[in-house]
Amino acid sequence: MSRAIAATPITDACAVKSVELIHQHLKKAVFHGMDSEEREGMAYAQLLAGMAFNNASLGYVHAMAHQLGGFYDLPHGVCNAILLPHVQKYNSSNETAAIRLGHIAKALGVDTQELDRDEAAASAIDAIKSLSREIGIPSGLSELGVKEKDFPTLATNAIYAKSFFSRLKGLIGKERLMIFGSILLYKKKVIVYADWYGKLAALLLNAAIFWILILNLNNIWANSFMAIAYAAEILALILYTIRYFRLKKEAEEKSEIKE
Repeated sequence: MSRAIAATPITDACAVKSVELIHQHLKKAVFHGMDSEEREGMAYAQLLAGMAFNNASLGYVHAMAHQLGGFYDLPHGVCNAILLPHVQKYNSSNETAAIRLGHIAKALGVDTQELDRDEAAASAIDAIKSLSREIGIPSGLSELGVKEKDFPTLATNAIYAKSFFSRLKGLIGKERLMIFGSILLYKKKVIVYADWYGKLAALLLNAAIFWILILNLNNIWANSFMAIAYAAEILALILYTIRYFRLKKEAEEKSEIKE
């Protein structure tokens, strides 16, 4: 939840409490699977986590994990666990994300009183890695048979996953993608343009809704806002689609060259 643009105090509270319960119960639940108290603690943890991401949406980790699962038939949870610290390291460069990672560090039992914002964020990532090691999560994708030659295809598909577009501003604007432990740089203006059209659509839709519902007006101006908003949204989707097929073609060509 560190970069969710739809996050609210409610989703943040659910997410942090979920992390606290995971810190308290996960290891014991893994190594003592018949312990009903630990299993119950993890059941509450997953419920709260679901309440958080069902409302604030998912992000880069899930967008990439879905590609790994579909491409290699790998367990979704394991893929998420491997990707999580790498993506959070990228996220930590964002101020808001770094602050939220500090909250996660506390929930994971780290004493952050003497740490600054960046140190606290880094300690959260270290705590995540440590927990993963302790419960036997593989240290890297190579242990799951993931091949570097497939990264372009995986990265291309991940960019257009629904959860990819629910994160805090930064990734598309800076044209950077943290993918599978590597950073791939994309200088794709079409994506930036599509992002702006999407923002314009949201702005106009909000203006139209305000006009109609709050001011109780349904005139030519409100209808015009709505029409332009839908046009911008359609244009954004067209641009995303064009970019998707271009990147897919590039990835296939690079894969053929390597082979």
